[in-house]
Amino acid sequence: MADAEEPKFLFDPYLDWIAGEGIPVVEDFGIDLLKVKTGPWPRIDAKGAAVHLKGRGDYISIFLVDIPPGGKIS
Repeated sequence: MADAEEPKFLFDPYLDWIAGEGIPVVEDFGIDLLKVKTGPWPRIDAKGAAVHLKGRGDYISIFLVDIPPGGKIS
């Protein structure tokens, strides 16, 4: 029998994906969205950030996007 890979535990593909997006990720119990710093997000051709509320489980994520007046995202 071939050597099997060790099982992966506590693996979260979402966190790997969001890290690969290159945008700021903010996590806390309470977050003032007006103070969150955004960064370039090439996927949508705009500035953005990922905001995670602690204690959210896997259910609540917020994507904060700066859209200038008259602007658009891809």
